Amino acid sequence: VTEHKLRRALQGLHAVLHVPNTAIYGTVSILHASFGDFITDPHRAPPDILIDLQHGHVDLAIQCIKAIVAGKSDFHESLFPMSKHDIRLLYVPPHVQYACDNWCHHLIIASKIDDDMHLDFEDEALALFRVPDARP
Repeated sequence: VTEHKLRRALQGLHAVLHVPNTAIYGTVSILHASFGDFITDPHRAPPDILIDLQHGHVDLAIQCIKAIVAGKSDFHESLFPMSKHDIRLLYVPPHVQYACDNWCHHLIIASKIDDDMHLDFEDEALALFRVPDARP
């Protein structure tokens, strides 16, 4: 989903969501806790807007791992020669930084909801990290 499409989809929800001006350093967040309670309660939310927290966090963990695997080619190293030591800086795109920092948190939150959720995650995660066999 592009940033433009996401902003258009969230356009009518500014009363209950904070949508940052820039996607680079901001995250969408809920302004009113009651809205979060509403959209995650299967007894209150209509099925078309209901958010299943466990599966949502599993999906976020998987998407984070996909971003890490795909984003490795976006890392850029810069070398700054100094008099005594060279300084190396590594640029990691913001979405990959988020993924690196948060994939495990999403997995932990999902497991607190349901201890068996690892079954949903395990096959996809292993497939993402699988190294192809280079033997002839």
